[in-house]
Order: sequence, then structure tokens, then C-alpha cells
Amino acid sequence: MDIATIIGFLIAVAGIVFAMYHGTEGEFGVFYSTEGFVLVMGGAIGLGIMSMPWHAAKGIPSYIKKCIFHKDVHPQHLIEQIVQFAEVARRDGVLALENAVKTTDDPFMKKGLQLAIDGADPAVIAQVMDIELSSIEERHHHGRKMFELMGKYGPALGLTATLIGQVCMFRNMAAPSHGSEGKSEGDNQAASIAKALQVALLGTLYGT
Repeated sequence: MDIATIIGFLIAVAGIVFAMYHGTEGEFGVFYSTEGFVLVMGGAIGLGIMSMPWHAAKGIPSYIKKCIFHKDVHPQHLIEQIVQFAEVARRDGVLALENAVKTTDDPFMKKGLQLAIDGADPAVIAQVMDIELSSIEERHHHGRKMFELMGKYGPALGLTATLIGQVCMFRNMAAPSHGSEGKSEGDNQAASIAKALQVALLGTLYGT
């Protein structure tokens, strides 16, 4: 993961946590709603999977792993490495690149070197590598699209949570309250309305 991504993420989270902490004097529990979380997150994941082919949707864990642990390689480093391989092949022959295949960590580079060692025609190597590159781009596209779809559906599901919470709130306002030990009917009704309103607001928060 790029260092700028980590820094930006931490700054954004710090700003949100700061507002939550000072707004509630440290009572973070008020920002949790099981109903709102399940509705928004479950709905976003479900709609994202529904909008994509299954072979792409089932790769979500690998997309997340790739996003977090991916190490970006500077183009200059790759160019220098390719030049070194070319010098070795020109000086010692293509078969001398077998050691390079064992030491390189880049699967794309390793595949190209192996084709060269096997004596494949340069035009065939170029064609195979173009196909491989297109396949990599397609996988990255599916991984990116999954999170874009979740971000797209999230606010809509937050609005859905708001509407569900409001329906529950109006139902509790209209329904007669039953008193319990130590509580009046008005207290019970107010608590029910507050809980429904909490689901509505927290669902909207999760959606955004």
C-alpha cells in the first residue's frame, strides 16, 4: 500500500474519531447499531456481489489482501532490471537467465523470462505478454469495481435505514405503551422512539 494512502486514511479517521469522542465525551457505544450495520454493510456487499459475475465476486478476500499488502515497484527499478537481463543474455546467452527467473519476485517478469529461455519466438512472447497484461488489468478492474459499487450503494442503503427507522418510530408513537416496573408508559414509549430514531440516524451514518 502506498504511504500516502496510509497517511491520508489515518488523518481522515482521526478527524472522525475526534468529533465522535468530543461529541459524546468518550461514549463510543452510542455510535453502534446492529440493525443499521447489518442493513448497510450486508446490503452493500450483497448488491455488489449481485452486480458482478460470481468468479469476480468470490475474489473479494484476495482484492482486500492485494490492496493492503501490495508493494508498488518504481518503473526505474524495473527498467534497470530489464537492462541487466538483456546484458546477461547478450553476454552469456539466453539460457543464463535461468538464475534471474529464480530470483525475481514479479510473476509477470518471470513468465516473460521463462518464455525467452524456452526459445519462444519474440512475436509470440510479445503476444503472450499482452494477453497476460490484459488479464491482470481485468482482475484489477473487477476488484476496483466491487468497492466502487459498495460505495455507490452505501448511501442508498443508509437512506433505506432512515426510512425503516422512521417507520418504526411512528409505529411506536401510535402504539399504546405498556408500563413496566419502575417505568411509566411515557418513558417506555420515549425509549422505543429513541431506539428507532437511533437506527435511522446510524444507518445514514454508516451509509455515508
